[in-house]
Amino acid sequence: MKYIYSILLMLLLASVSFAQHNYFSGISYDVAVPMGNTADYIDKTSFRGFGLEFRKYVKEHITVGGTASWQVLDQVRREESYEVNNVVLTGNQRRFLNFFPILANAHYYFGEREDEEGNAKFLPFAGINAGVIYSIQRTELGTLEEEKSAWQPTLAPEAGFFLPINNYLNIMVSAKYNYSVGMGDMEQQSFIGLRLGYYGYF
Repeated sequence: MKYIYSILLMLLLASVSFAQHNYFSGISYDVAVPMGNTADYIDKTSFRGFGLEFRKYVKEHITVGGTASWQVLDQVRREESYEVNNVVLTGNQRRFLNFFPILANAHYYFGEREDEEGNAKFLPFAGINAGVIYSIQRTELGTLEEEKSAWQPTLAPEAGFFLPINNYLNIMVSAKYNYSVGMGDMEQQSFIGLRLGYYGYF
């Protein structure tokens, strides 16, 4: 929690910097819509996620950076059958998925950051995230519990936009398709991430 407060303080301090500074970071509220195997296990949209991100301009329209986030999915499945140690059990299940993506990224921005008067502009972007995601899956059935986890290689194309609050602070909106490769006991996972963020230059 103290780390989150530090990030928020950094973003507030960014309001005294200049819009043309080449670094910016932010915090986001993340929603996850399960797809594929993930939806087969939990098909309920998750509203329990947040992320931290840093980006740096390396060219006028290109940034590189990184992001780390946490997404929690859970659902109760009633009268579901589940196989544990070659025994099929039926009952009410509580299912959990925790995703911890750690990703590097690169983005391209369609347009200029400022107009001729030096005011920040609406700025759409598209990019790619790549790295790993630590996935934890847990199933509870009565007093029984089964858990498995794995580090999974992940790709996540993304598109969105920055909407300026002023010349220093922005609202960020984006959609990201997270696709992770099956590893060990964990199947391939995928979900659409919808992000609403607060970003500042520094």
